[in-house]
Amino acid sequence: MSRYKGGADLWALAVSPDGTALYVTGRGRGSGRNLEFATIAYAAATGKQRWLRYYTTVKPASGASVAVSPDGKTVYATGSDGSYALTVAYQATGTLTWATRYKDPYGGFAYGSHIVAGPGGGAVYVAGSAANKSGHIDLATFAYRAATGKRM
Repeated sequence: MSRYKGGADLWALAVSPDGTALYVTGRGRGSGRNLEFATIAYAAATGKQRWLRYYTTVKPASGASVAVSPDGKTVYATGSDGSYALTVAYQATGTLTWATRYKDPYGGFAYGSHIVAGPGGGAVYVAGSAANKSGHIDLATFAYRAATGKRM
């Protein structure tokens, strides 16, 4: 058993394709008072924490879903920073590869609630919600290039 003692709410779990690593995402208190988008990697066999990353460019923020690329080299997480759907990609070693935010064009909010890596490794898909021009909430699906985070 492994415990993160930093005061966190962790919402989602993904396992690397080879079964050696576990990744979780949610929110936690990093260096400040705000809740920050948190992603943690653990060794599956021992539960030992490999790395912890807070995405601190926007605060507060929260991760809602996490996925691993088919080759196990990249970890993707999605959630929200309160107004934007936020999606980040880390190398399996914990280095940030890219981050992108989707701003609702109608002035409402957007939220990424589920993420999957495409089977060929070239795309990442996020399902969530976004406001429409009437201010109502719609289901939303986003597709990003896995290597760059550019919206497709």
